[in-house]
Amino acid sequence: MIDELDRLVRQGLFLVLLVLALLVLRRRAALWAQQDRSLIQTVEILERPLAAAFIVTMLLGNMFHPRAPAAWIDLMGLGILLALLRLLPKMLPPSMRSGAYLLALVYFLERIMHLAPDGNLVNRLALLALSLTGAASCHWLYSKVRDERTKIPDGWMRVIVAGARVAFLAFVAVAVANLIGSVGFAVLVVEGTLNSIYAAILLWVGAMLMRAIVRVILLTRAARHLGLVRLHADTVRRSLFRLIHFSAVIGWAVMTLQGFGAFDATIDGLKRAVESKISIGDFSIVPGDILIFIVVVWLTFKISQLLRLVLEADVMPHLDLPRGVPGAITRLSHYTIVVVGVMIAAVAAGLDFSRVNLIVGALGVGIGFGLQNVVNNFVSGLILLFERPIRVGDKIQLAELFGTVKNIGMRASVVRTFQGAEVIVPNANLISAEVVNWTLSDDRRRMELPAGVAYGTDPQVVIDILVGVANDHPDVLSDPEPAALFLGFGDSSLDFQLRAWTRTDFVRVSSDLLVAMNNALVDAGIEIPFPQRDLHLRSVDIDAAEVLPRRVQKDLGSPPD
Repeated sequence: MIDELDRLVRQGLFLVLLVLALLVLRRRAALWAQQDRSLIQTVEILERPLAAAFIVTMLLGNMFHPRAPAAWIDLMGLGILLALLRLLPKMLPPSMRSGAYLLALVYFLERIMHLAPDGNLVNRLALLALSLTGAASCHWLYSKVRDERTKIPDGWMRVIVAGARVAFLAFVAVAVANLIGSVGFAVLVVEGTLNSIYAAILLWVGAMLMRAIVRVILLTRAARHLGLVRLHADTVRRSLFRLIHFSAVIGWAVMTLQGFGAFDATIDGLKRAVESKISIGDFSIVPGDILIFIVVVWLTFKISQLLRLVLEADVMPHLDLPRGVPGAITRLSHYTIVVVGVMIAAVAAGLDFSRVNLIVGALGVGIGFGLQNVVNNFVSGLILLFERPIRVGDKIQLAELFGTVKNIGMRASVVRTFQGAEVIVPNANLISAEVVNWTLSDDRRRMELPAGVAYGTDPQVVIDILVGVANDHPDVLSDPEPAALFLGFGDSSLDFQLRAWTRTDFVRVSSDLLVAMNNALVDAGIEIPFPQRDLHLRSVDIDAAEVLPRRVQKDLGSPPD
């Protein structure tokens, strides 16, 4: 008795805390809905915080009352019905809101059937009324859903239509069985069908409530402080929604099997199926071991994916680490989790490593002959992660390839060229070939810009002009300071070169400096000559020789001889 009282106190406390939390979330959702109209439905769902909290508490009832008596279950069923009558009108289209009252009618007919003795006239009449009401309700739901097809997603549409058809056939079968005297079969089918319908409605409402709660929580300031939520809000929301839907489907399947009294038999059948051995010669396969292996490996990759997101979004940005180290830690964590997870999966599946020597030997031969490049690239990837001669974000030059490293993968790395193309480079090429890394230890770049002026110009004046142009540009570094050099005497100009350093886009800065150099030299009256060439004719065609003197005289303005 004391234990039951403690459970009631804990359940009541949980209900009160949940009501208070929903009140706070509803208030915030109402404020945010003024700016984001997509939150209006969420606000409407949270308009009944007490009913919503009661349904969520009852869905988690097994945590508080794992072995609740039948009377307690009936009482909670009535409470859930009342809560649904409060919530369903808020969640259904106007034309379908009367379905909540049909649900109440079906529930009370079922209670009358249970109160009357089995096989009694009142019991059979209540059963008949229940089956006819249920069939009529399914037909009504089917017609309303077809009328509201534009407002219901296609996935939900197919599920509701299929469920309405199956339930309609079940209620018709109950009515026929009741009329011909198979009361026990009719009671079994109607109770199983109604339990399945109740479970579907209850879990659908619970899933919608949880979706609304999750959506509002992800918009709170505390949640937005998390980098995982701030940077990957859509991914987190979709993942949580899928988890809610998956849990609802599993819960519905369990409650439906329990309603038909087939849960224990189904579990026993599944156990026998997964524990049976399939023998092929001396080799035997247990389906349960394969299933365990697949599930553990799947969970391993999901956990690794979650850990990588957490590390990238919340942990690494708060640590003062050299560039490239966070990516190396994240990828090594992924490799470690995958290896450990696969080993755990193999052990959990009962794999005997002493019997896989032949497989390991064959794999070694395969690696030696056919997978040399794969292994070479994988080991090269590990070297890149540990030694870090190339890191994500570095600007590298490999032969004619020039771009930024976007990702260092297990087998290959991705380099994005400045033209926008993404080039897949095997990791072995980055280790064995000569790679120019422009940003390995320093991201500064030196620009070397040529300039030529006419002979007779004072070289010192040109040097001062070029250095002044560089100093005036905001993206040119003062350390090392810009310098202009007189390189020598060209064919038609005095040749100079401006050398300046920058950390930003050196192509843009070079263009800016060249434009400024031209304008500064022109403003100073310094000529920028073009190449001059002397032409010496060693032989001329006879016809050209006759025409050439006249053409020259014409250009000079004097009559020909």
